[in-house]
Amino acid sequence: MEISIFEEKIKERLKKSKYYSEHNFRVKSNIGYKTVWMCKAAVIKIREQKTGTRLEIAKRFLKTFHLQKEAKFIKASHRWAKTPYTDAVIRKVLVGARAVFEECYKEGSVEIFGCCSKYIECSDRRKCVHSDIKIAEGCMYKLNLEEGRIFYGVNCNVRENSDVPKNAGRQGKQARLW
Repeated sequence: MEISIFEEKIKERLKKSKYYSEHNFRVKSNIGYKTVWMCKAAVIKIREQKTGTRLEIAKRFLKTFHLQKEAKFIKASHRWAKTPYTDAVIRKVLVGARAVFEECYKEGSVEIFGCCSKYIECSDRRKCVHSDIKIAEGCMYKLNLEEGRIFYGVNCNVRENSDVPKNAGRQGKQARLW
């Protein structure tokens, strides 16, 4: 199978995950190989050599891909297992891709931030509307919405001072949090 088709087939599988978003999957070209990144984890390296193409799988994902028997290690790189680029290996990678992706997603750390560009829509719908669940976990404004404190939009119910109307325009006034 051509490498570009292989990459597309992996992406097709990952798109079926409820955690998928464009920024959680990428293929980065390096000198002599490509790296398949799922979330923030390097999962697969694809090396094209004169002797043929080979896959390298991050050691921690071998079991999920069911590639323990095909894996070979060299002393110089004990974190990456070398596997042949055969139909059987490709099939196992494609079958296990979604499980590995979801494992990477769930293990990834959550970055804490105030709010994203969707804050008006979130306020108007009284809940976080971000499509990426993991990113939404880090939203501090989401916590305020869950507690019923809405700082923006038509549902604004927090006022900085008493002379500001309850729904002070489209954006409203941001309340002091301290």
